[in-house]
Amino acid sequence: MADDLKGRGRGHPPRHIIDVLFTQLWFGVLQVRSGLVSPDDIEEHLEPRLVQRGNDGKKRTGKWAMYPAGRRVPQAPTISVAEGRYPGTERFIASPMRALLRDEPVSVDWVREQLLTLPSPVDDLLWKPLANGGSRRLMYAFDEERAEALVQLGGFSALEAAVLLMKLAELISSHALRKLARETAIRIHPSLRESTELWPAIEAVMVAIDISFPNWVFLRDDLRCDVLEITYVRRGEDPIGLCEMLAADSLASAVFELNREALESLIQAPGNPLVLMHTLFELLPRVAGQRQ
Repeated sequence: MADDLKGRGRGHPPRHIIDVLFTQLWFGVLQVRSGLVSPDDIEEHLEPRLVQRGNDGKKRTGKWAMYPAGRRVPQAPTISVAEGRYPGTERFIASPMRALLRDEPVSVDWVREQLLTLPSPVDDLLWKPLANGGSRRLMYAFDEERAEALVQLGGFSALEAAVLLMKLAELISSHALRKLARETAIRIHPSLRESTELWPAIEAVMVAIDISFPNWVFLRDDLRCDVLEITYVRRGEDPIGLCEMLAADSLASAVFELNREALESLIQAPGNPLVLMHTLFELLPRVAGQRQ
């Protein structure tokens, strides 16, 4: 991402922007589940030892007041305290998506292990039951039927599954799996927007997913263009817009028909992908005109 690190506070290491987003998500969920309005109320509720009472009233550390804006990232002891009182909240800050969006190096085995940690019924949808005497679970093939079932489940764990499957697809070089998993993630978005405990904090996480997992448009069999598409704003009732045109399977052929010579010269040059994107944006209005 353009700005991976937040400013450094005295005595504190720099905060990664992804850590900031997941802190805000975690705090928002905790706030809704606790029913407490202010960070001060949550601090007194979860860590009363931090609140000092004197003749001049209550004195707080200000620790919890820094979480809503992401000015501080909670550490394991604080997360554990919240999890003990509100089980399930830890998942929102310890999600495997956090490592993926931080662009940490991961392996196929790591992705499989994370998929195994997803709660039921997402877990049951992805993994076959253990055979008699078996010690290793096998994944079902992720097909259109399972993608639809994941969309119907919706929610945060379903989004985690789709993002992990996108990463698995990249690691094993499966374009078909990546495309299906990405479209599944997009179709899960409405269930996230409808969640009072996730919205609006999840919105920034969805943007981060779009940046880390851009749409793949193949201008040629051996030439892929990564297209940034802000997917969370998609609406099924909207007319075809820029994102949909960029994502369309027919875009490459339409562009070639419109300006094959100019595009081929860009492909053959060592050029800047931004130049290619500029050319695509210039051609898009003509693509739209052909479709009408």
